[in-house]
Amino acid sequence: MAKNFSQCLKLILRVNSNNYCLIFVSGLMITICMLVACVEKKMSLQEAKQVAISFSDQSYTPPPRRINDILSILRQSSSYDQKALQELLAQADAVPEAGKHPTASFYKNRGLAAVELGRVSQGLRDFREAYRLMQATGPRDMRIEIELGIHEAQCGNLKRAITVFEEHLKQPQKIGMAYWYLLRAYARLGDFNNAEDVRKRGIAYYNSMDRWGASPKNPFTIMKKKCWLT
Repeated sequence: MAKNFSQCLKLILRVNSNNYCLIFVSGLMITICMLVACVEKKMSLQEAKQVAISFSDQSYTPPPRRINDILSILRQSSSYDQKALQELLAQADAVPEAGKHPTASFYKNRGLAAVELGRVSQGLRDFREAYRLMQATGPRDMRIEIELGIHEAQCGNLKRAITVFEEHLKQPQKIGMAYWYLLRAYARLGDFNNAEDVRKRGIAYYNSMDRWGASPKNPFTIMKKKCWLT
């Protein structure tokens, strides 16, 4: 390639030896030199190994793996509401008063706080205990029924969730979204026949409500539309 270039250069100089030719050739030589300088030098195998070693020497800080690790990070953040966090922690860690029998409401509130903090297992245990006390001593609390059904399903206990939602929907007073949660539980279980039946029951329930979302048989306002069940 260098020989050919030299021959071309001699031919150009032979044809035209004026100043313009010299300027053109000089510019061409400079351009070629710049292009050669811009070509990346290939990395040798030994150099690549040195780069890998330099990366491996760097320290690595693993991300937090437990809820306590995450909470400790949140406590360090100045933008986080420390007062709200302490209230949640106090409620989630609350214990029944000495000499008094805990109520269903106590376990419901403790379970809600635990779930807010990511303690899903504790929340499920508290909702189960709240449901048991509610059935034993009353009064009925629809929030307990719905929360228990939701968290049973989230933890994979689909049959328990179905039992809770079906029992809830048998009552004269109910929360309409229970049809949606029940439909999803049947579908996740693979029972599509019952899922279709719940869909029809849910649509019939919503069709029975007036335009404000309140049924004459159900004084509770339902904020969801029947399109959730289609």
